[in-house]
Amino acid sequence: MPKLGLGSSIATGEAVLSEEGSFSLLFDGTDDFVNLGDLTILPDGQRYGTVSCWAYNRDASATASMVSKYVAGGAYAKEWFFLWDSNSKALFGAWATGSTEASSGTRHATSSETLSEDTWYHIAGTFHPTEKNNCYVNGVLRATSSAAMAADGLDDTNQPIYIGSIAGNSSYFDGFIKDVAIWDVTL
Repeated sequence: MPKLGLGSSIATGEAVLSEEGSFSLLFDGTDDFVNLGDLTILPDGQRYGTVSCWAYNRDASATASMVSKYVAGGAYAKEWFFLWDSNSKALFGAWATGSTEASSGTRHATSSETLSEDTWYHIAGTFHPTEKNNCYVNGVLRATSSAAMAADGLDDTNQPIYIGSIAGNSSYFDGFIKDVAIWDVTL
């Protein structure tokens, strides 16, 4: 299996490097994803940050994950995710420790802008324990969640970070993703 870095790999299917989009990763929307492992990106005790990427979706009719540290289902397996939803909107969600609210949408920030297929977008999400989650498209704030996270902050799980899928088993992305970045500051 090709290695991408410490604890990371391309798994199940093949995400190929392509000259389209300046050497971005190409995902087929069927079974491609990158598993970066359970990376400790935020310093111990820190519960705020920013996640961003460039995305070019070839099928805007399907819900697809760009970047996630989330497992669907379990109440305590949620940190954050970035989706391109089936309504062609960018969606960013992050959850507080022990939260069971993932499906309620109160921690979701869904962009007001409709995204087009076959177009590059820079998408970013910010989270902070005492503020609402925000979603930015091409540098413009497009959505704020209806509720803030609890004061104890982001859930700290042992889930891997995935590019192109949620948990390597659902919401596969069909298109290009590049320049994934995770910061320990709220930009």
